[in-house]
Amino acid sequence: MEYKKILDRILHYVDRKANFGNTVSVANVKRAINYAYGAGKQTVVENLPNLEWEKDSEKKYKSRTPFFDYGIDFYNDVWDVKILGIFSIGDKFFATLYEAQQAANKDYKERLKKALGI
Repeated sequence: MEYKKILDRILHYVDRKANFGNTVSVANVKRAINYAYGAGKQTVVENLPNLEWEKDSEKKYKSRTPFFDYGIDFYNDVWDVKILGIFSIGDKFFATLYEAQQAANKDYKERLKKALGI
């Protein structure tokens, strides 16, 4: 958990300065706040639950998110993950439903990280 290490370092820095009676410069306080903010954004994505899947039919599953829907279709003996029912998340097909669901979860979290700038 990278964010925990960052927050621990920030707290250690502040405690160390306080223990010696030193003041902390405005620039260092701003830097510490930015690091803490970045660590907080990271925790949001890491703590997201996995997508919840609904069975649409024997060979179709869907998951709704606040931004877009994922779909998993089984055809030609492979599972394909799509966004909005149109765009495949990559050039890869999956042998099992579980692998397809994991790929969709990973894609969702990566898109959120990109949107948050982390």
